[in-house]
Amino acid sequence: MTTTSQALAAGLAQHQAGQYQQAEMIYQQVLSISPNSTETLHLLGLLAFQMNQPVRAGVYLDQAIALEVTNPILFTTRATVYRTLGDLRESAATYRQALRLAPDDAQTHYNLGLVLVELDDIAEATDCFRRAIELNPNFAQAHYNLGLVLEQQDLEIEAEAAYRRSIQIDPGYMAALHNLGRLLGQQHRFDEACKYMEKAVQLDPQDVARLFNLGLLFWKNGQITAAAKAYQFVLQRDPLHGVAHLNLAIALEKLVVQQRSNDG
Repeated sequence: MTTTSQALAAGLAQHQAGQYQQAEMIYQQVLSISPNSTETLHLLGLLAFQMNQPVRAGVYLDQAIALEVTNPILFTTRATVYRTLGDLRESAATYRQALRLAPDDAQTHYNLGLVLVELDDIAEATDCFRRAIELNPNFAQAHYNLGLVLEQQDLEIEAEAAYRRSIQIDPGYMAALHNLGRLLGQQHRFDEACKYMEKAVQLDPQDVARLFNLGLLFWKNGQITAAAKAYQFVLQRDPLHGVAHLNLAIALEKLVVQQRSNDG
């Protein structure tokens, strides 16, 4: 005879294998036998969310929360669903409820910070990212997002340190490499800016925006040939990029003038 836990394990195996219909069938069978199983309701909520049915996911999660109001995991999942639905205030309130139950959860502090950024509450978002880092000093994404909100507050020195720390933890963090390069460029520290932007481009050579920004940095650093090559790469990927066409023409003209000057 199959027990409830065995049935849930079988459903979870199907769920993790991406066999969503089979998983739901098993979960529903378990729920028909144990209608107050918060674990089953939670799994059904997760499954519905993964099937792009956030409203349905919310129904299951609300039922689970009503049965087990002290489970922080249920609240964090519900908050994620609220965010997906665009209900940011409910999402933030639900993350806060999760934190009342589990105040030392770094991921929840971080997730709340992301929602607060969307709500334009930059000061509290900053506090959330700092708290996440206190709880998990090697949380690269928290350092990166801390850098973003510090930049919004014109705290460039602290933002630079946050980006550098995220890269130290994760050397392949493309967004952090790009933003550090951009920030250094704004400060006219072009040699170092080019270095970080080049690393970001090397990790994803198809990213047109980063290639274009690299071209701008090369130009500002007086590396005209490198700038021209960067714009050529942009145009290979996006032939209709008007500004890249213009900048390439200017760079090539500059190279011709330099060559004539050298020849003369």
